[in-house]
Order: sequence, then C-alpha cells, then structure tokens
Amino acid sequence: MILEPHKKIIRLLILLFILLLSLNYSAFAASWTSGGPYAGYIKGLAVEPTSSGTAFTVVDDRHLAKTIDSGASWSYLLDSPPHLGAVAIDPQNPSTIWAGEGTKIWGSTSLSFYIYKSEDGGQNWQYIYLPLISCWDPVCSTGVADILIKADDSDTILVSMFFPQGELLRTTNGGQTWQIEGGSGTTLAADPVNPEIIYHGTARSGYVYRSMDGGNRWAKINPSPPPGQFWWVWTVNDIEVGLNSRVYVATGEGLWMYNKY
Repeated sequence: MILEPHKKIIRLLILLFILLLSLNYSAFAASWTSGGPYAGYIKGLAVEPTSSGTAFTVVDDRHLAKTIDSGASWSYLLDSPPHLGAVAIDPQNPSTIWAGEGTKIWGSTSLSFYIYKSEDGGQNWQYIYLPLISCWDPVCSTGVADILIKADDSDTILVSMFFPQGELLRTTNGGQTWQIEGGSGTTLAADPVNPEIIYHGTARSGYVYRSMDGGNRWAKINPSPPPGQFWWVWTVNDIEVGLNSRVYVATGEGLWMYNKY
C-alpha cells in the first residue's frame, strides 16, 4: 500500500509522539526509587536541614527509623518512644529531635499526651507533658499531627493535634510550659525567608491560619472558589512555602497557591 505524502507525514508525527511519550514516561519512572524502610506505613518524616543524608521517619505509628546515608540503609531506633505520629529536627541543632505521640482513642475523661525530645540524635529521650485534653463524649480521639520548631529560636515549638479534640499548642521555653493558640489541625509550615510567618492547616473546617509574629496572633486566610462557583475546602492535608514566600496548600479540593501578605 502506497500512502499519500500527507498521510505519511501524519503517521510519522504519530510515531514521533508515541516515541516522545515513551521517553518521557521512562524518565518519569526512573526519577523515583524506593528509599526504605521497606515494610510498614510511613507517617512522619524529617530530613536534617544541614545534611540531607540524615533523616528520621515514623514507621507504623510506632518507632522511629533513621538513615545517615540518604536512605541506602535504615536502622530502627527500638529505644525510641512507642506509638508516634510526627517527628521534627531542630534546624539550629540537628542532633535534637522532637517526636509527638500518635492518635489515641478514649472517652469521657481527661487524657495526657506527650511530646518527646532527644538531644543525641535519637539515642536517648525525655518525656514532656502536653496540656491535658478533656473530652466528655463517648468516643474521643486526637494525636500529634505535626511539629514545627522555629528556625531562629529552638525554644519555640508549635504542635498541631488532630481533629476533633486536638489543639494548636506553643511553647517558648523549650517545653516547660505550653499555651493553647488555636483549634485542631493537620499541618504546620514556616516561611523560609521570614521565620516569624507561620501557617497552620486544619481539618474538617478547611481553614488556613497565618501568624505574622511567630505564633502569637493568627488570622484566617482561606482558599476561595472562583466567581460563580460554590464550594469550600474541607481538609488541608499539607502546606509548603517556597523561597519566594508563595504558599502551596494541598487540599481535598486540589492544590492552591497563595502569594500575598
């Protein structure tokens, strides 16, 4: 069968498109590798800011695992506190690790929660009490969702606790005392250029809060639907802030960007 010239061109273009698509797919597939640990549900992750080869992760809501070779191998810190939900590394002191207690379910009483601190890279831990959580419902639940250590002040730590009984907590003296700064949440993030600017994402209400003074005062800044559309963000899953101070908010209703003060 002899093809007409324009049909030959179309076929060549189709073949070229398929070839480019396969090359792009191969490049995409090759860009991801398993970093371990190779079994379990990974919930919390913290990468040392001065050496990206060192990282900690929470495995199965339980113990921490640590790598010092960019994920080539992992060691389980079996002496780390059990039942964890979040982990963070102090930006000024990378050997100082903070970890938060995972979700608990209880009913009709007040319950204590812990945050844990290690000053030797996760070998030894001290227990620090968080304020009592009171709930008189038949079923109550919360746990530490995220931890943020202020980049220019290691004594200022914010702890976000899950919906429905959770709270936003802050200490300015390294955990000796805590203040309740807001309701339950899912994630915390700070502006990498100005550490005084902190963002807090919430669940169920879908609110995003911003503090311009390191967590003293908060104002609500919510993703809004385009004109003519009616919906609302239900859950904020994550917040990241770029070097240009643009805020990226991952929600159940898509990815949103915010770049105005």
